[in-house]
Amino acid sequence: TYTAQVRYLPERFQDINLQRLFAQFGSVVSASVELDSKNRPTGEGKVIFKDLFCCQTAVKFMDKFYIDGQRLQVFMDGE
Repeated sequence: TYTAQVRYLPERFQDINLQRLFAQFGSVVSASVELDSKNRPTGEGKVIFKDLFCCQTAVKFMDKFYIDGQRLQVFMDGE
């Protein structure tokens, strides 16, 4: 599997929103938004893809993508 790390997510984003946003690039194994100790979103998350090409394509198109007043930062795990 291949992981895309996502930063600067809008506050309202939940796992399902993240999954739907990235599903257009291929088979998403899982998508999760990180939560703090009070169970509030931290603005960071990760999307795990089955295929390397799908993950690379998602990073290419979603890095700097503007959504709900936020400009996302997206990169492959390990970059």
